[in-house]
Amino acid sequence: MNVAAYVALYLAATTLTLCYLQSLHAPSSPLLTYLLHFFNSLNFLICLWEISLGLYIEQIQRTFKTLRRKFNRDELGACVEFFLTPLTLKEAFALKTWHVVWATYALYDPSYQNQESFGFFIDVGNGWSTIVPTLTYTYGSIYGVSDNYIALWGCASLCIFYQMLYGTVIYFLSYIFNKRYAGKGVCEVLGFVGVSNTMWFVFPLLGMYVCEEVLRTQSLAVLRGQ
Repeated sequence: MNVAAYVALYLAATTLTLCYLQSLHAPSSPLLTYLLHFFNSLNFLICLWEISLGLYIEQIQRTFKTLRRKFNRDELGACVEFFLTPLTLKEAFALKTWHVVWATYALYDPSYQNQESFGFFIDVGNGWSTIVPTLTYTYGSIYGVSDNYIALWGCASLCIFYQMLYGTVIYFLSYIFNKRYAGKGVCEVLGFVGVSNTMWFVFPLLGMYVCEEVLRTQSLAVLRGQ
């Protein structure tokens, strides 16, 4: 199994499991609920990677320099090599394994091998601060939330989705303002930087809409099609 297969298998297994549980407890749930299950499953994985970013920044800096010498401005080649790298089950569960994600991404945006940059701190912060709320949001979506805690659940979830959205917007502005795209192919930047980060713009907006409806109605009707 390689990295690409592992990520695809993880997303398929976790998303399908969450969707199955959702269908058991709330059969009339709308598509929006299932889309957010996919996003939260993905976000949980990325949280682990972001924690790795903070823990192994020195290793990331060394690997980044190695990749830059090896690929000599062939960022796409480095990405392909990363996703095709063989991966054992033990390696998949080791946080250090995923430092290579950031060393590779740093070829497109060097701020990710710089612990003084905004990109570094917003992602490390997201990793530690959103991983538990992601789980509590998912649990509440599937199993429900008592009337005593629904306002707290809605507020906490709204804050986390807003944090993701805000961080993504500021990161995009920082990336463009500092012209980190210079010298790189348009399609590569749009694909590797644009599409991946856009998900953390679109889905948090959907999540904020859900939380607003939960707080307005004091119920999970928006998630359960009621």
